[in-house]
Amino acid sequence: MWIERCSNWRCRRPYQVNEFRSEDDSLFEGELRPEKISCPHCGNCETRWSLSMFLVHALSPEEEERFQQISHTP
Repeated sequence: MWIERCSNWRCRRPYQVNEFRSEDDSLFEGELRPEKISCPHCGNCETRWSLSMFLVHALSPEEEERFQQISHTP
């Protein structure tokens, strides 16, 4: 799990990304596949070649505010 900021310059809002991958890479039989990560706010998509699956969701207003404060701390 990590927090990612949307790459769309009009949005730039943070969201959470959860990555799911089998321990033995059997999920996709060891073959890299294009997986889309879509911003839950604006729908902007990025493609990652991966052995994983990704699930994204918006942060709560409190989590987003905390992220903004932490990411702007010198």
